[in-house]
Amino acid sequence: MTAVLAWLAVACGAVVLGAVLSILFGLVVVVRGVVAGAPLVRVYPVPFAAIVFVGRPPVIANDGTNFEVRR
Repeated sequence: MTAVLAWLAVACGAVVLGAVLSILFGLVVVVRGVVAGAPLVRVYPVPFAAIVFVGRPPVIANDGTNFEVRR
């Protein structure tokens, strides 16, 4: 029983840590975009959905051999 509780505690801790780090990373991306002069939120409506880019939208570049997405 103790092993099960310990496993659950570790699993819950990992989930919480992952959520906190994800939020912090998202905030860093937003702040960097705003500092770079981009609008806070851009919404591009498409049929049946809306694509939301925080900061600058990605630029798709083609160099003739492959496609890459640059932020």
